[in-house]
Amino acid sequence: MRKIWIVGSSHGVYLGSELEKIARESSDPTFVVRNFSHRGAKYEQLIWPKVTEVKESDVIIVIPFGNDLLRGYSVKRRGFWHLEKFFPQTNRKFVELYLYLYHDCSKYSCKILVISNFYRMFCCELHKHHGWLKYQYTRNRELQQELADLEPRVRVLDHRALVDNRAGKKRAKQNIHYYTSLQRDNVHFRRYDIIAKNVYAAAL
Repeated sequence: MRKIWIVGSSHGVYLGSELEKIARESSDPTFVVRNFSHRGAKYEQLIWPKVTEVKESDVIIVIPFGNDLLRGYSVKRRGFWHLEKFFPQTNRKFVELYLYLYHDCSKYSCKILVISNFYRMFCCELHKHHGWLKYQYTRNRELQQELADLEPRVRVLDHRALVDNRAGKKRAKQNIHYYTSLQRDNVHFRRYDIIAKNVYAAAL
């Protein structure tokens, strides 16, 4: 039996639960799920499976940098995350993080799916920050570029194509207001079953 190994933080926790449901309910299951995700983790706190335990036929799903994008100043009020001040992480730090990710992915011989950073904390009129969306888009584009040498074994999945189950999945790519309507607290999503189905299909 092949394994799906999940490396991430809170998104990985929720995604893993839905992938486990898919695996359990399948009449002919392809995978069993091993979830190493833990809430609040930054990249350097992520837990990876031992290289010796991962087979070439397995798949590793990585959700790497969501909690590394900013240097603090977010707070949760009444169930919603608010970005009080926009202090992006430095370029120097991300150069370091990309090297860590490249090195970690290089250790495995199996297929690896890296999910680009889910958009986060578009919260309210009081906390609108110029350049916040462009910054997140730029970091995701960098992620794609930094792992290009490892393709096709390592693929970066566009998060915007995973969160929507509409035909073509274009609306979440084109409309940030629609994208944020799919979230329940400005960070996490109302439905991870949709994301899980799209990720499962990519893992096959």
